Amino acid sequence: MSEDAFERFRRLRDVPRTVDAGVQTQPTEDTATTAMSPLALFHTLHACGVRLTPYPDGMLRYKAPKGTLTPALLDALREHKEALLDMAEWYEERAGLLEYGTGQARAEVEREAWTQLEARYGRRE
Repeated sequence: MSEDAFERFRRLRDVPRTVDAGVQTQPTEDTATTAMSPLALFHTLHACGVRLTPYPDGMLRYKAPKGTLTPALLDALREHKEALLDMAEWYEERAGLLEYGTGQARAEVEREAWTQLEARYGRRE
């Protein structure tokens, strides 16, 4: 069975499976304390099951499994709030448009939205 591009990306980059696959990962202090680019932080938060929700008034809210957000991750969230807000808005908009326009399942359009997000914001550091 051949693996799709998203699974290959995950395997090559050592990105853990996301929550929708039934596996949640906890960030390590090493990962959280190192300086991350906004895109790398966005990926890390998503992989840990943190759901970012952009609001029209410029608020960025998050919902995370208990114990997931370390103080270092919270500091990184505050530091990169504007970039994360922009990425969350763009990602949700792109995934919604793809889902509506193509009629594909949400998981499939989210994979495509991730690809487009990386193309727009650059590779993770």
